Amino acid sequence: MAILSDHDDLHALSAQKELRARGGFTCHVVEGDRISARGGLVWSDFDTSTYAPLLPTTDGKGVDLRDVDVLWFRLCNMAQIVDEDVSDPVHLDVSNTNTPTALLGVLLSGFAGRWISDPQCVINAPCVM
Repeated sequence: MAILSDHDDLHALSAQKELRARGGFTCHVVEGDRISARGGLVWSDFDTSTYAPLLPTTDGKGVDLRDVDVLWFRLCNMAQIVDEDVSDPVHLDVSNTNTPTALLGVLLSGFAGRWISDPQCVINAPCVM
């Protein structure tokens, strides 16, 4: 399982802790608002055998979406939190524009499991998180 949320989301971290405590569950947390700062998002629509659909996780290891059977899409705000030394408005704009698009691309093309909260519905609905 993977949970896609914002940094330090209490619900995501609590669910991860509970699933791990029950044993037999692998639960990854992906902080969608930290992808630009962390790096590690890999996506290719040409060669998925060489370039697996990967997302960076809070443990620093990353997760291959082909190994995830359930994904909880909690993310509401995709504005990127970047390193302090990134201050150029152009870099910030690219980060906040391209990262969410790449994230959705890897999710919609690389994940074949079951959604908890379909991303299209979450993105098109008002944020209630």
